[in-house]
Amino acid sequence: VLNGSLFVYLVFVTGRTRSFIRRRYAIPEERCIGCEDVCVSTLCSPCVVMQMGRHTGNYETYRGACFTNTGLPDHVAITIPPSPDTLDRSELDQPLNVSIMR
Repeated sequence: VLNGSLFVYLVFVTGRTRSFIRRRYAIPEERCIGCEDVCVSTLCSPCVVMQMGRHTGNYETYRGACFTNTGLPDHVAITIPPSPDTLDRSELDQPLNVSIMR
């Protein structure tokens, strides 16, 4: 019972996080419209976690770092883009702005 409850909780949290990231970056669902986040999180949670990490971090420029708030080194400043609801569609195509604080 405990294992099942933990699995359901992890799928729920992973699905909700994936849904938030998709909305934030205006990424449309491609399959299972309406329940794609839950389906993918149920079938392959590790893949979902890696996909979210690759999409939200600039790992080509900076190495990943454990035990940080962002998964990137502490000296890297992260600029969170505004919600897609407040932007023009052309502004969504702009890359995530990452700069080094000195």
